[in-house]
Amino acid sequence: MEKLKSLMFGMAFLLVTIVMISGVSADILIKTVPQTVNLVADGTTIYQINVVADTTDSDVSSIKVRSVGWDVVVPSYFTIVNATLPDGTNNVAGPSINLDDFYYNFLMWGAYNRVDSSVSGGELSDNVRSVDAADGPTNVPNKELGHYFFTVNTDAPLGEGSFNLNGITFADPDLNQYTILSNPKVSVQNENFTIVAPYNGSVIGETATVSESQADGTGWNTVALANTYTDPVVIM
Repeated sequence: MEKLKSLMFGMAFLLVTIVMISGVSADILIKTVPQTVNLVADGTTIYQINVVADTTDSDVSSIKVRSVGWDVVVPSYFTIVNATLPDGTNNVAGPSINLDDFYYNFLMWGAYNRVDSSVSGGELSDNVRSVDAADGPTNVPNKELGHYFFTVNTDAPLGEGSFNLNGITFADPDLNQYTILSNPKVSVQNENFTIVAPYNGSVIGETATVSESQADGTGWNTVALANTYTDPVVIM
């Protein structure tokens, strides 16, 4: 009998453990999403990256997100030139009018509704959005929290990379906080970009017309080209 009780207790503990672990899978998602995949390291072209959040997971979809705070980790070879709110009003009185804004149609708390454009210690650390009431959106699918604009330095390493996020806190009207360590937790996803070299102006090929018809492969005819090539390969 004692062995049976012990076994039942063990099974119950295992069941509780499994349930607790499965509950951890509920995530609030926050993402960095470059609006252009291939970034040219020319030091002049301005690119945009958006910070986006998603609360459609069934275990978090009913949470009212009153506020969000986050830091953007900026690669050292980028220069931030601007940052804007996605509300469509530039944080003036009135609710957000942008359908793609995480806080669309919510009246924001002006003093706590801003994004950062000044890098300090490799991060943009003054980013916060907050509703001006004990309220917040629920079940939001991939909507924007902030827009950031940058150039790619000419000495940037070529290849794939990404931005990152730190210091993330979501809060509901009761001031319950959701972070990467809470349950439900916040998960971070960073979409990759690819840095490519600037086009150096060199022509690598062109199309042209044979000067006259070629009846067979025994003779050669002239092709007029606009550019000069060191070791040309002609494809007929």
